[in-house]
Amino acid sequence: MKDQQLLLFTVDNEAAPHQASSRRWIALAAVVVGVTIGIGLCANFVGVKHEFASLTRNQPYEHDDEEDLSELVELELQLSDEFPSVERMLQDGTNNATTSSNATVFVPIIAGLSASTIANIQVPNSAQFLAYEWLLADPNVDTYNLQSLQSRFAMSTLYFATGGDDWAINDKWLSYTDPLCLWYSSLDEEAIPFIFPNIDTPCEDRNTDYLQHLVLTKQNMRGTLPEEIGLLTQLTSIFLSENDLTNRIPTTIWENMTDVIHLSLGKNNLGGEIPTELFSLTNLQRLDLSHNYLAGRIPTEIGKAQKLIALVVEENTLANPIPSELGLLTTLEYFDYGRNARRRRTTLFTEIGLLTNLEYFSLEYSFILQGELPDEFFNLTSLVNLDLKGAGRLNSTLPTLIGQLTNLETLELTQATLWGPLPTELALLTKLVDFNAELNQLTNTIPVEVAGSLSNLKSFLLCNNQLTGSIPEELGGMSLLDDLHLCVNELTGPIPASLGQLTLLTHLDLKGNFLSGQVPDELGQLTAPELKLEIQENSLTGVVPSGVCATGAFVAADCSAEVSCECCVQCF
Repeated sequence: MKDQQLLLFTVDNEAAPHQASSRRWIALAAVVVGVTIGIGLCANFVGVKHEFASLTRNQPYEHDDEEDLSELVELELQLSDEFPSVERMLQDGTNNATTSSNATVFVPIIAGLSASTIANIQVPNSAQFLAYEWLLADPNVDTYNLQSLQSRFAMSTLYFATGGDDWAINDKWLSYTDPLCLWYSSLDEEAIPFIFPNIDTPCEDRNTDYLQHLVLTKQNMRGTLPEEIGLLTQLTSIFLSENDLTNRIPTTIWENMTDVIHLSLGKNNLGGEIPTELFSLTNLQRLDLSHNYLAGRIPTEIGKAQKLIALVVEENTLANPIPSELGLLTTLEYFDYGRNARRRRTTLFTEIGLLTNLEYFSLEYSFILQGELPDEFFNLTSLVNLDLKGAGRLNSTLPTLIGQLTNLETLELTQATLWGPLPTELALLTKLVDFNAELNQLTNTIPVEVAGSLSNLKSFLLCNNQLTGSIPEELGGMSLLDDLHLCVNELTGPIPASLGQLTLLTHLDLKGNFLSGQVPDELGQLTAPELKLEIQENSLTGVVPSGVCATGAFVAADCSAEVSCECCVQCF
């Protein structure tokens, strides 16, 4: 058969006494392939023409070594003696041995198959068995080169292993008439450029089996990821997120997938530890393992992935410590370890300061930190988003070095066990959009310098601290503010009239302080839709402005006594 790279041998029940020897046949068959490829032999002695042009880039390869040929013929004869059904097949020059029953053992010869794959092919109704049967039934099988054989076997195994019949979109799959790249023609390809902006199609040439991007997000895939996807050695992107893949991540498939740049297995039900073998993918740039049940630690081998740009492992059950080898990834821009370890707390490794390209860093609700941030952390001047909400017990003041992170747009410090005053250096963070330091033990006054400088702020959240003094008039200059939360502190004095200038404000929460004086009429200028105004549990007097009531706002006040309020939803 032209360009044939696949042979099928069967063993019937007549050969049952010899079934224990079938494994030796598998091994010897593999040797035959290895020797044949090695010497470039074009053999017709078995009645089946082997043309290895596809393995040699369609270049003819001649070999006249009679000694090698005689050794190969001798090996063939020995095998024929041991397996009569194979001998009959060899004699009639076909791939169809006569069998006396349906008890058939399939012995594949596809270069690159592992021993476990070969074993699984012989298990009836296994994914590998079904994929192999499907491939054999392909009327075009004798036209495929080695890469097409491997790719089609791998993709059909993936289909059968993960319940392909129940996938969300599967109408093009297992097609004998379409190349692999057209199996995706019915897939929601709008997701591809959104996930990876440089990807607009699974293949550069859609009329081939040369698949480069395996994108099967939200496909209702269920089951274990088969190791056979390791045969897709040309892949550069694997995106299998938001499915129901279970069990462990395969360990044996990665060493030959050296072109993989993007790997996303997030939002599945994968367990076990992160395989160290993943980090043999030396070209890997983005790795997403988030929202699974992975345990253990991030392997120290992470340091080998020197091209990594994004590492996302949030919402697993990973344990401390985060390896210091992470500091070797100087190209890293995005690291999310949020909602993970809840066991041993530790200090953050000083090598973190080497990640000068880092833009996003999250330890949200990981509860892993013990002690203050190292000074080296504040070398991360590229940071745009810093999330330490519930990251552990910093047990320190907010360092003045925070002023070095001048590119910050989001600073999340809720429940970080911070105490002491807010540093005036916060005023240097002029790009800041969201600042949240609720549920700490911050003291002293709100710095006027901070209130007057952060003009890009949309949320300023400081509830549940121990702040004292008056509310700075300068807060009225934060014209973009959407949320201003100063509740449950020890603030005194009147509500500044300047807060009426915050016309975009949708939630003003001042409850639970010691504020006094009249409710300023200027609050009537707060006319944003769905406005929420909470001023209860203070010592305020006067009338809630009619302008506020006219908006249909949610208003909560001490209206049972000190404050007159016609529109209050809650009265205290």
